[in-house]
Amino acid sequence: MPSNTIRVLATIQDDVLYIDLTNPQRHNAIDTAFTDELATAVQHVESVRAVVLRSRGPDFCVGGDVRAFSAADEPRAYVGALAGALHDSIRILTESSAVVVAAVRGWATGAGMSLALAADVCLAAQTARFRAAYPAVGLSPDGGLSWTLTRALGGSAALHTILGNLVITAADLHAMGLIAATCPDDDLDRAVDDFVRQIMSIPAEAVAATKQLIRGAHNRDFTVHLEHEAAAIARCAATPASRALVDKFVAR
Repeated sequence: MPSNTIRVLATIQDDVLYIDLTNPQRHNAIDTAFTDELATAVQHVESVRAVVLRSRGPDFCVGGDVRAFSAADEPRAYVGALAGALHDSIRILTESSAVVVAAVRGWATGAGMSLALAADVCLAAQTARFRAAYPAVGLSPDGGLSWTLTRALGGSAALHTILGNLVITAADLHAMGLIAATCPDDDLDRAVDDFVRQIMSIPAEAVAATKQLIRGAHNRDFTVHLEHEAAAIARCAATPASRALVDKFVAR
């Protein structure tokens, strides 16, 4: 594969950052160029209100480029640096105020599955397939997969899913609560666009506060979380955008 192949392309349109995985010949496998370009792409996140993470070609992302692993003179250093770089970008996305939407079609395996499930909202085509894949090459998970699956499924089911190297359908992940919705393959782009339009119709302060509350819910007890909710709704109520919507509602 030519070294100048673009792996990740970022474009901004109408306050939405589109991050396209653009190396379908390699099924969007993750190598150093991928993580470098993803790091550049996510630097735009604070200037937008939503992020759409999507792919070109038949598959979303098959995870780490195993050929690059094999070619590395020092696998420990190479794989550790690759995971660290990927994690930096995932942290930027999850900690931002923008809502990150992953649109998954085809295969999402290894770190590709991790990346998809790390999004705030994952929408998948009905034929999409997911697999941890790490056991096949003797590796433990990265990209937050062990965190995401454990919180959704519990430790026993998460361990079984990963070490069993199970192929999981989009419908199964939806039933587990790990992805938001599935749709016919031809309708995936429209479903993403519809959801993004809905996000954009809500005042930015309310969207950001809602994301922060949901992201933080696992780490607080209920009483503390209620305090965070009260503070957030009060902040939102004081914004001009909220006041305008309240007045519009009352006028109806």
